[in-house]
Amino acid sequence: MKTFTALLAFAMVASAAANGPFATIVCVSKKCEAEVKKLPTKATLLEVLTCAKPCLKSDDKKTCLAACAKGEAAPLVTCIENNAMACFNAKTSAAVEVAAPATEKFELFKTTFNKTYASDEHEAAARAAFLSNEAYIQETNAKGLSYRFGHNQFSDMTVEDWSAQYVGGFDLNATNPNNMRASAISAEPFVASGSHIPNSIDWVKNGAVTPVKNQAKCGGCWSFSTTGSLEGANFVENKVLVSLSEQELISCDHQDHGCGGGIMDYAYQFVEQKGLCTEKDYGYTSGEGDSGSCKNHCKAAISLRSFKSVSQGDEDDLKAAVAQQPVSVAIEADHRAFQMYSGGVFDGDCGRQLDHAVLVVGYGTDNGKDYWKIKNSWSAKWGEDGYIRISRGTDQCGVADHAVFPTGVSKNNNPAPSPSPGGDCSQDPIEGSVSWFTCLHENMVSCGSHQCCCKEGFQYLGKSCSSCNDEYEML
Repeated sequence: MKTFTALLAFAMVASAAANGPFATIVCVSKKCEAEVKKLPTKATLLEVLTCAKPCLKSDDKKTCLAACAKGEAAPLVTCIENNAMACFNAKTSAAVEVAAPATEKFELFKTTFNKTYASDEHEAAARAAFLSNEAYIQETNAKGLSYRFGHNQFSDMTVEDWSAQYVGGFDLNATNPNNMRASAISAEPFVASGSHIPNSIDWVKNGAVTPVKNQAKCGGCWSFSTTGSLEGANFVENKVLVSLSEQELISCDHQDHGCGGGIMDYAYQFVEQKGLCTEKDYGYTSGEGDSGSCKNHCKAAISLRSFKSVSQGDEDDLKAAVAQQPVSVAIEADHRAFQMYSGGVFDGDCGRQLDHAVLVVGYGTDNGKDYWKIKNSWSAKWGEDGYIRISRGTDQCGVADHAVFPTGVSKNNNPAPSPSPGGDCSQDPIEGSVSWFTCLHENMVSCGSHQCCCKEGFQYLGKSCSSCNDEYEML
């Protein structure tokens, strides 16, 4: 969609083009002025805009636009297509700030992101939030910081409403009543090898990262972070990039809480036990916030041997880990700066109360400023095509406070079935099994609601599930 945003910018001021000088046309002064001047009349310009605007909703935008690029109009159509994003966020064109009042920007925003509202009251509230965010964007960008803000799909929301819907999916307290780091139970501590660590690395450019995904209104960021690190590990270890299923984790990993929140550590433990299907075989359906029920309809594409945790707060260790592969981390992201971020190296206030899981996919330096490159799960319409760069060296936003990554990812040539919706609950749940780690035992299965049962053919003896004379200690 964003590739064609400039069409909207032109269409928004079509009437001005018909009644006034070209200088009133949004963003042509920087990008397409020369092409506009080549047109014989203003009527020709309006013809181009009238033709091009419907292409935004066409299934084949390229073919649709090609039909508009006739004769002298061809250079302008090409310019609009190639320089689309320059208009709306004014990243390369100051003209939009002069020519487009904030109220007109709201109309542009609605069309760009296909926004509709349930009532006039809802639209009024959305407009008020948009205008407030517009003022915030302008005020911040005027300071000439190392980062910038811009409009995105969240522009019609207050920061309170936005954070309630899109942040908070990383919830260590909800999944861990004792407020202990889950990785302390079963993760191996990461120890840097001491080998050469490059000054920069970008796993996106190296081919280890799938396209940016969109968690939408589900608090399942932990699952997207998990699949991202598993996908990266699979690429590094097996030279294969396959998109893995967040939905399986959200619906079937009962140690976590689906759209209600979770942590990557438990998700790794789930994959250690069950493997994980591909996204193609188990597609994402929780965008409206419903975790769904577990489906037994696909076979695991990968298996996992173990996972490691980086020393809390140690960015040197995190750098060493990221030099090897993408790493799952948690950050605090409930600030307005994250809502409106559009580019640059962010070093503003954000705190360290971890509430959102993301994926570190690289690091580097930009104009003397060290940064982490992070893949988010708010779609490619947000940030730098779905990514954010945050400053490196000060544990910005708590980026190094909960970092984990998988090791020993294998492709399954004979994949096992994905988990059933729950355990064999023909027996009573194990007494006291609401404890957050009990289902780690190899002969226990989850019965839902954080309860565990012995697998079929095993019985509860002491603090374990045993068969015949075998005895197992509770982990």
